[in-house]
Amino acid sequence: MFFKYLLLLITFFSLSLQNCTSSIKHLKKNADRFQGKKVRISGEVISSLDLLDINCFTLKDRSGNILIVTDNLLPLKRDKIKVKGTFEKAYHYKKQNFMVVMEKKMKLQKPIKSDKIRAKTY
Repeated sequence: MFFKYLLLLITFFSLSLQNCTSSIKHLKKNADRFQGKKVRISGEVISSLDLLDINCFTLKDRSGNILIVTDNLLPLKRDKIKVKGTFEKAYHYKKQNFMVVMEKKMKLQKPIKSDKIRAKTY
């Protein structure tokens, strides 16, 4: 009986840890451990840059800041957001290396088929 409760407790904690956000300082300090892993971070947007070949913004939390490379629309400065992406300790861009989180394009919901939309008449 004790082992059932222990197994349940371990399962609960492992599931709850998957939804946790990491601090930026923790990611940078343990860059080798997080390389190529999915991470979640949250913070405030302090700057953004929209170039022809890359969209990125800087996210800051209490422990530091990190560059986020994204396929999505750029958030506004001072937005408080959560980011899910892949940590890269040596992202190469124009002869420079950066520690970044690569945020993939968010999936949109399937569009409604036009034959299911009915116009109301008054």
